[in-house]
Amino acid sequence: MIETLAVVINELDNGTVECLKGAGGLCGSCREKSDNCVPEVFNKSKEVIFKVKNTHNAKLEDVVRIGVPAKSVLLSALVAYGVPLLGLVIGAVIGHFFDKESQIFSMIGSLIGLIVAAIIALLVARIFVNYFWAPKMLGVLPKRFVCQTRQKEEMQPIGKTIE
Repeated sequence: MIETLAVVINELDNGTVECLKGAGGLCGSCREKSDNCVPEVFNKSKEVIFKVKNTHNAKLEDVVRIGVPAKSVLLSALVAYGVPLLGLVIGAVIGHFFDKESQIFSMIGSLIGLIVAAIIALLVARIFVNYFWAPKMLGVLPKRFVCQTRQKEEMQPIGKTIE
């Protein structure tokens, strides 16, 4: 299971919630340009909003653990890359049988095979997204996550200093 953290941003009526997986950390302070935060070079991912079934009774602004099966990542790579590549090769072989002397039929066949296989891959992805690739809620964190940089700013010394 590949896991990540997300924040619940909306509760829907049908037992699902919308979650936000942010690029700049859950508290948002990593988006600020400070010395304590990771440089923007390493933080190129974007915010993603997705729906997940609320199996752990998560409330608004709760931080939840979201998991995606590792097999689904491999399956998505196979569909995204393998199916079009297979269509390209099959189209080239079929095009080659039309005229073995000229390569133009192989090129046209490979292009047609690539386009047909890409359409098939898109249809398969739309079908599988709700069954195999759907994220699952694994749990709710007990309290709201606080970023380390904000904790340092909010910490104040207790008592008076002796001089």
